[in-house]
Amino acid sequence: MQVSELQARVTELAKRPTANNAAFEQQLFDAQRKIAELDKKAQGWITRAEQAVKLGDEALARAALERKVEIAQSLRSNVWPLIESREVKPVVHRVFPLAQAAAAHALMESSTHIGKIMLAVAP
Repeated sequence: MQVSELQARVTELAKRPTANNAAFEQQLFDAQRKIAELDKKAQGWITRAEQAVKLGDEALARAALERKVEIAQSLRSNVWPLIESREVKPVVHRVFPLAQAAAAHALMESSTHIGKIMLAVAP
């Protein structure tokens, strides 16, 4: 029986006039006890669900870290050699002197560029 059904039954019983108050009181007590038991079970289910979610989050974080390590290793072995040998080069849209960083940022925000926007830092 659902909690809502038990609560409806308690309400129904409370509305009925009864000659035998002892029987009514016992039915009411039994219904309230069942509600309390179901509530306790529900709290247990919620606690277990929260624990499962927490474990899932921790597992996902571990998996995410392991995946990041795999990606970094793959970049190191497959991509960096191509960049170092200059087989692959970044596309540079424009180089700004550091003093014009605001203009470089404005260009970036405009989304009209293709490639990298670089800031040159004088030695």
